[in-house]
Amino acid sequence: MKDKNGRELKIIDAHAHIFPQKIAEKATKNIGNFYGISMKHTGLSHLLIESGEKIGVSRYLVCSTATKPEQVEMINNFVAEKCQVHPEFFGFGTMHPGYGNMEAEIERVKGLGLHGIKLHPDFQEFNIDDPAALPMYEAIAAAGLPIL
Repeated sequence: MKDKNGRELKIIDAHAHIFPQKIAEKATKNIGNFYGISMKHTGLSHLLIESGEKIGVSRYLVCSTATKPEQVEMINNFVAEKCQVHPEFFGFGTMHPGYGNMEAEIERVKGLGLHGIKLHPDFQEFNIDDPAALPMYEAIAAAGLPIL
């Protein structure tokens, strides 16, 4: 795609959720049910790329959200692994306000090569301005990571 001056433009999908094969269909259905919308795709990496190629997407900010504290590490590992396989992916890790050792996991997120933290307060069932979430925000800020 080119702009009016003939310069090449790049399309970046700045918010794409991806899921492991074994939970992709269920996770996608749950998100659709939560928001009362029909979901068109299942959140699989290869389908995201196939869909994006049709319109010229060159990069994808990929993430997934931990709805329970015990999902945090598995999700961060999954997103990092997919970023290794797909260089067009730019990954964000996840965190949950109920997770135990936030500072260590946030540093591990950085070590995995992830670039930020994805939160989804309504889906994770916490209020974004809940004082109990402040330690999480402080740990993320101390690590120098942005929050989506």
